Amino acid sequence: MAKSLKNKDAKFIYEATNVFHEPQWEEFSRLKLGFDDDEIEKLQTKYQGNFPKLKQETVKVWMNKENEENLDKLTALKLEYFFSQSETIFPKQAQEDLDGEKRQDEFMYPLKNGKGIALIISNSFADEGKVGSRKPGCTKDRQYMDYLWRETLGCELVEDKVHCDKTAGEMKVLLEEVATAKNIDYVVVVISTHGGYVPIEEQKIIDQKTEKKAGENQETKLIKYEEILYGNDKSKLQASELQKIFCNKEAQPLRNIPKLLILQYCRGKKLDKGNFKDSTDAGVFLGDHEESYPVDALMPEMSDIITVYATHQEFVALRNKEEGSWMIQYIYDVFRKFYKTKHVTDMLTIVNDQMKNRRGNIGTEEDEDCKAMSIYESSLTKDFYLVNKQTSFKEM
Repeated sequence: MAKSLKNKDAKFIYEATNVFHEPQWEEFSRLKLGFDDDEIEKLQTKYQGNFPKLKQETVKVWMNKENEENLDKLTALKLEYFFSQSETIFPKQAQEDLDGEKRQDEFMYPLKNGKGIALIISNSFADEGKVGSRKPGCTKDRQYMDYLWRETLGCELVEDKVHCDKTAGEMKVLLEEVATAKNIDYVVVVISTHGGYVPIEEQKIIDQKTEKKAGENQETKLIKYEEILYGNDKSKLQASELQKIFCNKEAQPLRNIPKLLILQYCRGKKLDKGNFKDSTDAGVFLGDHEESYPVDALMPEMSDIITVYATHQEFVALRNKEEGSWMIQYIYDVFRKFYKTKHVTDMLTIVNDQMKNRRGNIGTEEDEDCKAMSIYESSLTKDFYLVNKQTSFKEM
């Protein structure tokens, strides 16, 4: 290869290294390109204040030391470094054969239509009085989610609005409407409401072996519990019914399309008291496509769904009386910061970390401190990015 750097090579180098911040680039130069401290310092001094030029000149020097296969070697080094330390995806010529015959883009859900659809439901229970009302915190939840999905990510909102104070039946109708959506890249459903883990069925079981003295059979009661979401009128929508709406049999237009369900509600009455004290306030309600590679034509019952809960089953969810629900706040902050570079499950892991490290106080006479731990369940089969990686990479 000629010693001078061709224009196409310079463009490749710039695009493939553009994600690095300066400290990362210094580390990459030392660990992967084999530069010593004196060489790095010399280049940094010469191109101080012009970091893009520093990167290109560093690679030029490295390429002049190497043989004619140096571009392939550079690609391998970058892939080794990047994919162990960041979420960056490179141009196609730098993505060759990461796993057998698959390109890197085959590990991602495709974004072909340029849009997602979002259903946002927020129930205030304002008529329930001070204890049951979710105001004013739920107003913040609506604002966060409206701005994130409509303004930041450009999703189409169902009926072009946030849906407030809906009954269980009305929520179900809206969910079923989303399940028939076509020509979209992904689905987002956000429901912020009250919920619980309640008895829904009582069965009587006759124990044939145990008999009373009078000769009658012993009768035992078995109570079945179900996780539910409350409509604004206290009507009940079973969580299992919500999930079923998006199964592959019921929502055929959404097959192989990622579906993100963000569910902010109490899943029981237990309060996670944690181990440490803090004065943070927390208001608490303690109420009752076409595929890029072959796939099996036989679909499982449920797939390509990621469900995010504000808390574990049987525990209460927490919200700040003024600033809104904890989990909604963190999804808003984390997604806005990282949506161009990270996929959904990685962003939700950061949300989990934020939740893990937050402490609250429910303001009772005992002045009890509390915790809440978000959780997500995933049947995603690829990385779920909210924007096109190549486009977002160039915009950064």
